[in-house]
Amino acid sequence: MRVFKSRAEQATSQRALGRDETMRLPHRDQVLRVANGCVLVTREGDPEDHVLGSGEELRLPAHGRAVAWALAPSTVLLAA
Repeated sequence: MRVFKSRAEQATSQRALGRDETMRLPHRDQVLRVANGCVLVTREGDPEDHVLGSGEELRLPAHGRAVAWALAPSTVLLAA
């Protein structure tokens, strides 16, 4: 039996990060949402770093590198 996911489920991935763990974010147009915890996001070419808490999100453009750094144990969601 094959189970098919909805378009929303296919487009979203989830990752748990421990305190001080980093995550390199893929180069594609997407939204990073913090489900819980606190994450600092730094983007190439952006003079500001972004600190996101539970429930906050940030749109990431397809160009440039981006890294997320968990300031506390966190769960992040990436959606197209």
